[in-house]
Amino acid sequence: MKLEITDVIHGTEAEFWALYLDPVWIERMLVVGLEFRGCQILKNEDTASGLRRELKMTPKLSLPEAVVKIVGPSMTITEDGTFDRGTQVWSWRHKMSVMTEKFLISGTIRVVPDGPNRCTRHSVVTFECKLFGVGGLVEKAAASNIRAGFITGGAFINKELAAKRTA
Repeated sequence: MKLEITDVIHGTEAEFWALYLDPVWIERMLVVGLEFRGCQILKNEDTASGLRRELKMTPKLSLPEAVVKIVGPSMTITEDGTFDRGTQVWSWRHKMSVMTEKFLISGTIRVVPDGPNRCTRHSVVTFECKLFGVGGLVEKAAASNIRAGFITGGAFINKELAAKRTA
């Protein structure tokens, strides 16, 4: 399943990336903005082409009871992400703590200018659940959680950028 999410960021591309690539800020966004139960930066390093970051996080999930019976009420996700300074694209892959080989989740984020002090964030998320008979149900629940996270995250980013402007 492929999910495309586009939202408006009330800041420049440079302002967006300055926040998003800051390990302290990304942890704050996940814990405060998205109300994750936890987030730990495992790795954050400059590379020849950009940045590589690895996070371990415990998201707040809203799942149907049937999905909770399959994956449990909580899970930890390890995100391996890279930012390519040349293409200005963030690429990531998630590894779940449960049924690791059954879930494939990855995505990209890019931002493009959209007027003065404004850009559009384009996110593409691909996910697949390889559980016979219930994969579609799990994918639908994942899509709902991911879409909600991007909407909430976008609002948090805009709030943070507005606060920086007035500070």
